[in-house]
Amino acid sequence: MIKFTVPWGQNGINAVDGIADVVYGMPRAEIIGLLETGKIKEGFRCLQADSVLRKGHMVFINTDKTMEDYLAVADVVFEEGEFLVFNKPAGIACIMKEQTSVPTLYSIAVAYMKKADEYNMDTLCVPYICYTIPKQIGGLVIVAKSQAAFENMLHALQERRVKRFFKVIVSGTPKQADLLKQFILDNGKGKTKVLDAYIKGARPHALKYVRGNGTEDLCELEIELVTNFRNCICAQLAAAGLPVLGDIRYGSAKINKKYALRQPAVWAHKIILETGRKNNLDYLNGTKIQTETVRLPKVGIPA
Repeated sequence: MIKFTVPWGQNGINAVDGIADVVYGMPRAEIIGLLETGKIKEGFRCLQADSVLRKGHMVFINTDKTMEDYLAVADVVFEEGEFLVFNKPAGIACIMKEQTSVPTLYSIAVAYMKKADEYNMDTLCVPYICYTIPKQIGGLVIVAKSQAAFENMLHALQERRVKRFFKVIVSGTPKQADLLKQFILDNGKGKTKVLDAYIKGARPHALKYVRGNGTEDLCELEIELVTNFRNCICAQLAAAGLPVLGDIRYGSAKINKKYALRQPAVWAHKIILETGRKNNLDYLNGTKIQTETVRLPKVGIPA
């Protein structure tokens, strides 16, 4: 049995799309099959494929699987000193504000440290997520094993001594290479506004990209974040006329419908540590961490 409360942002969404968004990894064909056989209910109401979800209502999926069965494993791709780097699957949040039984990157890191006999609350040897990436996006995340290590890495991130790179699929016509520099403003409704000029409350945000292979209407980019303020890749690329494939917030509804995607085609695939010498992170200086597992949709772009 799988059960969940319909999030506020899913209110009014059809049952297939809403369940696919919450139970990441569950095939849409399986969702439709369960709906057709009356095995998915919202309260006492049997849902159909064209039913809409209502915020705050409990959804019950009558299956012998659990939420965890549909989530890929977060692999440790690097471990050195007081740091771990996980390759987080899309669909797993880095952290959760409320208590939940659904795995998060944090809970996975806790289990990893306990298995290695490194977890100790008394000495604050516990996982610290050094930065987060959105639940819908997968890729590399640095995790510190202690508060002191976390503070050292946070300082390095603030000073841009940690370079983070993403693989992204976009539509539009990107240049061979470009630097995008704008200001980012949260509108208070969960959406980011991209501005060309500064206004009160806005933060500067910049990214570089290099164009890769493409098809008639899609192209792969390698993105390097210049600023580490927040994850605004989708908003900034959309403002530049390069909407990210699968992004339902800022992307192209036409392209997303054509490829039947509702998950952003973004993966954090590489980290370069330029931590410098004569500091607490000097043993990591020059380290390059790159994952071979980049789960982007197969849309005909040449490798």
